[in-house]
Amino acid sequence: MSNNLDTSYILQTSELSVSYGKTKVLKDISIDIYQNKITSLIGCSGSGKTTFLRSINRIDDNITTVSGKIYFAGLEINNPKINVYELRKNVGMVFQQPNVFAKSIYENIAYALRYHGMSDKDEVYETVEKSLKQTSLWDEVKNNLAKCALELSGGQQQRLCISRAIALKPKLLLLDEPTSALDPIATAKLEETIKDLKEKYSIIMVTHNMQQARRVSDYIAFFNMGSLIEYGSVDDIFLRPQISITKNYVSGKFG
Repeated sequence: MSNNLDTSYILQTSELSVSYGKTKVLKDISIDIYQNKITSLIGCSGSGKTTFLRSINRIDDNITTVSGKIYFAGLEINNPKINVYELRKNVGMVFQQPNVFAKSIYENIAYALRYHGMSDKDEVYETVEKSLKQTSLWDEVKNNLAKCALELSGGQQQRLCISRAIALKPKLLLLDEPTSALDPIATAKLEETIKDLKEKYSIIMVTHNMQQARRVSDYIAFFNMGSLIEYGSVDDIFLRPQISITKNYVSGKFG
């Protein structure tokens, strides 16, 4: 990574290493993630992809040891002066399994908004509506906002989780295998949602699905055994990989 922080990047890491106890899971990762692009992290299970994702909003602070630097929007996020709660508001995260609240569809989003200080009822409603429209969920639920979110399909629940995250207007959205539990039709809908969202958000997504990575990504980062092996545009990685292990992975010869 260059010494000068560039505004074309939403995230930059320099020699980032992360350990769980004595086990080093990430090893000297240096990468520049572009603004308003979809960057997919690929690699075998245990290669460090999810650990990288979780290190960005410091969700594993109490169980990891981190060295190196992570710059988010120009700020070094592991600086002791950083407000972690404000960081997490700006770095939304959606997990592999939809984690909707046992509340109404409306309250799943409104609760988060009120928690972060939005008190005007009209503003809350408008924000809920807008965020549901951004994930193409509004037309499906607008007449049933009082319905318990747990009654939604898996794909709808996942889009609701994304709606909840973007309602807080994050700068960066982290998606950890968001379609792994979904059927093909729900996966296709969610992929379209993700592609639409990059107009307003920068997105980093972990996926094991090579076809999905190729369909939705602008950039690909290939991890293996805790190291970043290769990083480039989707065409660079799939059509012109520079390293043989990358070529073997994206062609299905291992992993």
